[in-house]
Amino acid sequence: MILCRKHLHHFPSGWSWEKLRVVDAGYGQVALHQAASNRFVKMSHHDMIRSPHRNWNQLPGGWDSERFTVVDAHGHGRVALHNPWKNRFIKMCHNGDGCLSPHRDPHSLPHNWGSEFFHVLEIKPCHTGGGSHCKTCQSPWHRHVDNHCATCNPGYYRHGHGCKAYSCTGGVHRICHACVAQHQRRQNDHCGVCDGGHVLRGTRCQSLMLGATVAFHNRHHHGRFVAMWAHDMVWTGVRSYDSLPKDWTYSFFRVHFAGDAKIGLHNPRENRWIRLRNNHDMDGAPHRGSWETFTAVDAGGWEVALHCAAHNKYMRMPNKREMDTSSHRNAWDLPGGWGWERFRPVSALLRHGTIVALWNEVHHRFMRMNAHNGHMDGSPSKHLHHYPAHGWAWEPFRVVDAGFGQVALHNAGSNRFIKMAHDMIRSPTRNWNELPGGWGSERFTVVDA
Repeated sequence: MILCRKHLHHFPSGWSWEKLRVVDAGYGQVALHQAASNRFVKMSHHDMIRSPHRNWNQLPGGWDSERFTVVDAHGHGRVALHNPWKNRFIKMCHNGDGCLSPHRDPHSLPHNWGSEFFHVLEIKPCHTGGGSHCKTCQSPWHRHVDNHCATCNPGYYRHGHGCKAYSCTGGVHRICHACVAQHQRRQNDHCGVCDGGHVLRGTRCQSLMLGATVAFHNRHHHGRFVAMWAHDMVWTGVRSYDSLPKDWTYSFFRVHFAGDAKIGLHNPRENRWIRLRNNHDMDGAPHRGSWETFTAVDAGGWEVALHCAAHNKYMRMPNKREMDTSSHRNAWDLPGGWGWERFRPVSALLRHGTIVALWNEVHHRFMRMNAHNGHMDGSPSKHLHHYPAHGWAWEPFRVVDAGFGQVALHNAGSNRFIKMAHDMIRSPTRNWNELPGGWGSERFTVVDA
């Protein structure tokens, strides 16, 4: 039989006739067993053949023709296989068949023999089923360990020589409420549903406050806002969450992206970042690092708790003027009874309860809710300072607190909210103080432009 030639490094994964298990045959000898036929390699008196059926671990003691001495074939990783009873070596003939060498002692292997010399390719087993999570295996030549994977099944990634599952921890008290199924994951923390204070961006959750300028209100201590005075973090005077003065800029914090669901909180007036220190104190820092990075944990009721992973603590407003920190607590372990750590973020640039009109400088028009066609469009050209004192009902909007620093804009003339669908349209009829919790297309983050 004429066989195709193959380079040592190009051994196909699907070949089974060529794979042989090395079996200890006693006295330093080996036997070679092929699983596909369940037989041993055998040297007869005239040819290389196969033994009768026999499991690899059942080599009979009297089978001498199946036993071979492994001889060093003059270096370079080569070996020759010698049968003492026949005093011959296994040889590969020119047509690819297995045949026998002339009689020769094992210690007298000629240097110029080549057909008796073999390179050994140790084949590590690799399975694409049975829990290995390999989609494909490395070529036999490149396998260094058992189950050496080349590619992985969906939901797994190459880790060392094998495949490891993408991890994701979801739960009621976590930012990621629910992870996608294992086979759908393309990275660690591949989230499917976020908590109330976050929105899904691709595969990760990001804070709804991102990009907004907000003030943080604590309903305890008669209701007060967080403030930054120079480098000190303090509370303000008593004030309800819906009555934030427009000139309280010491309470305005712009929310910056700090990686994944993390945020940084910057006060433009002092040009400093809120910082949670390692001495139970809060202050303002000139630069943002790990102490100035927070997770806005959904605390229920449109409130958040600001957790700093660097110290595993929350920011809090105690019963004194200076802000400080909680005891050590994981971000997903916020106690229900902790009120000093809970804050309601409210929009600082468009404040709840105010009536506003939105003018575009490029087009010299006010945005309006057209009562005739249900779409948002622009007013006739009008200078910002020439807004009519009377008569315009489509252009004024009430700013409504929509939670987590967001706002909704309500037009009293049509009793509807602005809505973003495939176009800018209006919502169904709804009073300004009846914004449904599930209306996401009517909620907007106010960004400093």
